[in-house]
Amino acid sequence: MAYITSAERLGIKKGLQEGLEKGLEKGIRKGRQEGKEEGIVEGKLETAVNMLREGFDWETVKKLTGLTEEHLAKIEGKKKKQ
Repeated sequence: MAYITSAERLGIKKGLQEGLEKGLEKGIRKGRQEGKEEGIVEGKLETAVNMLREGFDWETVKKLTGLTEEHLAKIEGKKKKQ
């Protein structure tokens, strides 16, 4: 049976800690990026709603905002609820 020395134990512990820290940093970066992307879409949706209120047609709104049909469907769903 092989035994782990205290130095090996320390190395394993240090390696696990470094791995956890790197994973946490990566998760935070990913979360921030996703948050930025969601914020951008929310801003575009707000712009699209304002454009529609001003009389722009759906195709023009889609073209100028770069929003997809899916995004515009969210607007349509909100309009029906109001």
